Amino acid sequence: MTVPLSEESDGSVFQKEHSNPFLPIIQSFILHPNNHLPKIQRSFAHFSTLYGNRPAGYHKGTELEGAELLDGSLFVRAALLTAKCMGEANTWSISGFFW
Repeated sequence: MTVPLSEESDGSVFQKEHSNPFLPIIQSFILHPNNHLPKIQRSFAHFSTLYGNRPAGYHKGTELEGAELLDGSLFVRAALLTAKCMGEANTWSISGFFW
């Protein structure tokens, strides 16, 4: 599976190809001072093992608008976005607080 890289990434944290895309994600943030980050990344990895092979359109019969577009890559993409938002161990993002 190919792990998508963000444009800002220099490739030092996430390599381009892994058999398990969560390995570099969890390795990079396992010692993060915010204990919630490794927990959410492990949760994404767990649910990816359960639902990660679902094709797009699997959930199209539900009442959720746009559910037919969801596929198993949702958990990898959410983990990468969470990692990007939380950043390195000593930086904080306050953009969500509208200060």
